[in-house]
Amino acid sequence: AAARAAGASGRPEAFALFAHESPEALAARTPMATAAQFDATRRCLASLGFGVAEEARLLALLAAVLRLGNVAFDALEEVQGCRVAESTRPALRAASSLLRATEASVESALVSTATNVAGETIQRRCSAQQAADRRDALAKAVYAKLFDLV
Repeated sequence: AAARAAGASGRPEAFALFAHESPEALAARTPMATAAQFDATRRCLASLGFGVAEEARLLALLAAVLRLGNVAFDALEEVQGCRVAESTRPALRAASSLLRATEASVESALVSTATNVAGETIQRRCSAQQAADRRDALAKAVYAKLFDLV
């Protein structure tokens, strides 16, 4: 439900994190392959004491991880640095919303870094590769936090 609310098709191949897998391989290893399996997972969450709101938050965070994986970056030509690729801005918007953060704050965290030197903040733009690494680190951190909830 959270993935659909974020504009995702709900199909694994819609997410860049699964792009390297064939549809057959995805079907063979995707644990949420059927609605019955998803319902069983929801029942397990309920048996662990998760309420509807907690379950929705957990699924929203998982959807955010998937959407973050779809954010790509373009190198800037006129200056050193990068920006979010326009074609992937909807994924950034959805991930930000699911994380309950502003799009601008998530984008800034991905494409720039700030350093404090002698009480002064110096902001530096990241390369497209550095931004992708930062995106992946954020997705991994959110995913790891999911296990703290469980």
